[in-house]
Amino acid sequence: MIIRKKLAVKMSLYILAGVFSVFIFIIIYNYQVSRKLILKETESNALNLSQSILHQVENMLLPAQKIPENLAHILENIPFTRPELENFLRIIVLNNEDIFGSCIAYESFAFDPEMENYAPYGYFSGDSVIMTNLATAAYNYRNWPWYLNPQKEGPGWGEPYFDEGGGNIIMATYSVPFFGPTQEKTFKGVVTVDISLEKLRKMIGSIKIYNTGYSFLLSKEGVFMSHPDSLVVVKESVFTFSKKHNLKDFEKIGRDMVDGKTGFMQYYSLLLKEDCYLFHTSLNSNGWSLAMVIPEREILADLYSLNRKILIIGILGFIAIFIIIILISGSITRPLEKLAWAAHHIGDGNFDIQMPEINSKDEIGELAGSFSHMQTQLRQYIRNLKDETSARQKIESELKIAHDIQQGIIPKIFPPFPHRNDIDIHAALIPAREVGGDLYDYFLLEEDLLAFVIGDVSGKGVPASLLMAITRTLFRSRTQKGMKVNEIIEAINADLCIENENSMFVTLFLGVLNLKTGLLEYCNAGHNYPFIIHKNGNTVCLEQTHGTPAGLFENLKYGSDSVIVNKNDCIVLYTDGVTEAMDKANNLFGEERLNELFETKDHNYEVSKITNAILDEVAKFTNGAEQSDDITILVMSYK
Repeated sequence: MIIRKKLAVKMSLYILAGVFSVFIFIIIYNYQVSRKLILKETESNALNLSQSILHQVENMLLPAQKIPENLAHILENIPFTRPELENFLRIIVLNNEDIFGSCIAYESFAFDPEMENYAPYGYFSGDSVIMTNLATAAYNYRNWPWYLNPQKEGPGWGEPYFDEGGGNIIMATYSVPFFGPTQEKTFKGVVTVDISLEKLRKMIGSIKIYNTGYSFLLSKEGVFMSHPDSLVVVKESVFTFSKKHNLKDFEKIGRDMVDGKTGFMQYYSLLLKEDCYLFHTSLNSNGWSLAMVIPEREILADLYSLNRKILIIGILGFIAIFIIIILISGSITRPLEKLAWAAHHIGDGNFDIQMPEINSKDEIGELAGSFSHMQTQLRQYIRNLKDETSARQKIESELKIAHDIQQGIIPKIFPPFPHRNDIDIHAALIPAREVGGDLYDYFLLEEDLLAFVIGDVSGKGVPASLLMAITRTLFRSRTQKGMKVNEIIEAINADLCIENENSMFVTLFLGVLNLKTGLLEYCNAGHNYPFIIHKNGNTVCLEQTHGTPAGLFENLKYGSDSVIVNKNDCIVLYTDGVTEAMDKANNLFGEERLNELFETKDHNYEVSKITNAILDEVAKFTNGAEQSDDITILVMSYK
């Protein structure tokens, strides 16, 4: 009887193995066929979506093109006075929300025999239109491609560029030449409209492509006009990007796009770090090209899910058949053997195993009931444990991404201006949690004006990090040439007060340092007092507060002060994470200990040594105690 049972089991296993092999082959064949159909459908959907996107781009570009074309015709036939011309431009910009600005650039003495150069330019600034004349020594408009190319090539869109001295934004320009009376046909100048690539980028970026897919736009020369990575916009072309990262396949794709071809191909995305499919097509009106990148795993997600379900159902079906065969072919079915078999599988972690049915009322029956109850409890426990582990890992992953994003928006390359020998900067930001609320930033307003800021947002964690990112963006956008430091703080404060229902605020110290004269103009909005370390070793604390932290009271006015920074002086700025660092006995580090550090240590006034000395002293003081607040240090040496 036992021999017959073993033979039946072996034959059953052979049969199941054969059927299972056929089952796997069917799954693989179905996967290959379905994959081709899905990719073909994806290509068709991508074509339709791209046409929709290009239609939206056309709706932005075509009306904008009509403006300079009509204006050129008017200028060739109707003379204008200077006030009339500038008022005309102001009306055009004000009534066309899709354009950033418009310019009429005249050839030498073409507008007025007594005026060599004249190029009125109207552009949006906030909600109003600003009029300016581009005919300055610093901005020779007659050397720019948007002025030169239309003379040779006629009307057309130029390559994207940063219009320094004009609109001071990344833009693309449509230029139309205009001429004198019909009988003369002499070139008189160029009429332009500018569109902000930021607006175009937001429009393209707002279109959802699956879950994590994205799109980018290339100019007719292959320059990135729109891309999720803002660092490559205008600054790189598809060819320089391919060469930098050794992407020969991407270079070929770029050439096809520049040639105006349409294609759909497999592509590895450096941005998403995974295999994707890329669809590209061109804009007929101006030669721009649009590409959409779709992750392969998202395209085939439903197919993967279906195959998994089929495989699981098939495996469970084979297991069920196998169990039935074993039960039918076997005659040795004593309850203890069943329980031993079940206990063996449960011990291996298979908590979903089918428990044997035992109807006896004795101690073995009670034991079987206990096994069944234990299996249910273990299954529920494992399910809950998996759910909790998955949720925790998701939160940790999102916080890690948020940390990387936050660290990525602050400058971390030192020295930041290697080509200059009049300023040296070093900084450090150590958040107390995965993300924090401290910030620092700096940039050159112009060749000899350095704007910088350090701040501390109230609270910690994700809310503070969001307000930190907003404040840093406001510092960049609100700091304009010619503004006073207190006016910049007032503008930032006004923006932060808008819909600030949680009454969060940020302390700020903002300064503008003239690198020629050493004049430092600064405004302190409730922030820690910075130090100036003179070259003779003396330390001076800038003990002035010019207002409350930003974000609390709307329309608040701030004061400001100024001081002369001498050669080889160092400016040390920090947040309260330094002075309020606590040791294990909850003692504070304090400003007095920080001041003593400057007076007792010889750092040779190297900014990196000063930064590291402060961090080392704080670490030595806390002696392993948990960090209680974000620590930020910004050190500048004026050479």
